[in-house]
Amino acid sequence: MGLLVVVGGLCNPLMTGGLSSRLALIVGEDTRAQRRAEGWDSATYGSSNILGPAAVAAITALSGALAAVVVLGAAGVLAGLLMFALPREDRTAAARQRSMPVRDALKVIARRGPLRRVMIATMITSVSTGGVMVIAVVFGQTLQGSTGAGAALGAAYGVGNLGGALLTGVFPLTGEPERWVLRLIAANAVAVGLCASAPGYVLALVTFALAGATSAVLFTASLAVRSVYSPPNARAQVFVTMAGLKMAAGSAGTALAGTLVGVGPRLALCLNALVVASAVTIALTDLRLARRRSSAAGPGDTPLPSG
Repeated sequence: MGLLVVVGGLCNPLMTGGLSSRLALIVGEDTRAQRRAEGWDSATYGSSNILGPAAVAAITALSGALAAVVVLGAAGVLAGLLMFALPREDRTAAARQRSMPVRDALKVIARRGPLRRVMIATMITSVSTGGVMVIAVVFGQTLQGSTGAGAALGAAYGVGNLGGALLTGVFPLTGEPERWVLRLIAANAVAVGLCASAPGYVLALVTFALAGATSAVLFTASLAVRSVYSPPNARAQVFVTMAGLKMAAGSAGTALAGTLVGVGPRLALCLNALVVASAVTIALTDLRLARRRSSAAGPGDTPLPSG
């Protein structure tokens, strides 16, 4: 059973990253349409994060764990069949190039400034987001003295996440996506800090929803960075690699939160906020060094535009 879980986990970034990498080819070259599609893509993750666990819990309560596993497997098969209903890809001549080997795609991520910075920053941020649900359960119990209160905090985070994603689907992000990523990571750090300082349960619900919303918009912006800065023949490799690294960091964050929450949920949230803030610091330091190298040796990295 453990081996099957590992195999399923390995397939997850291949599926999610691979599907997200196809968006630009499906919607065409229009930038606004791409950003809108990425917003709706993020919304599918948000809705799944809410509905999936709820459905599994309901089926398990009614028919047992085996039935829930069977339903999950059937849902995967149905999703695969629905793939045939997707519109045909609008491939340009560049997109028809021979796919880049994975090793070369990794070099692209490491050498292309925006991809490198966003990959590192989102991995660090995922350490925080991966543990939010664990901390929410304990924090809610601390504030209200009931398990249901903790579950409600987690639900508030999920609803906020879905709301943020839907917002970017209706109002697509505009402008430089890397700048959006850095701003949203900073906003997420502030939101997590507000969660830690919430004096009461009602304000905790609001701050956890805000943290979920900033996380969703951040994810949408990171999709835009991958889309804009990935070479056409390495788009899928870049998406899958960054998705896999982000999921691994999130899993590590879940384990870390389970360890830290014993010393107190507020302290754990404060540490999470500091971790997220460090992602912005590291990204800005990398950007500053890249600009210095660029000014000293000519154009090389891709800095953020001024203004």
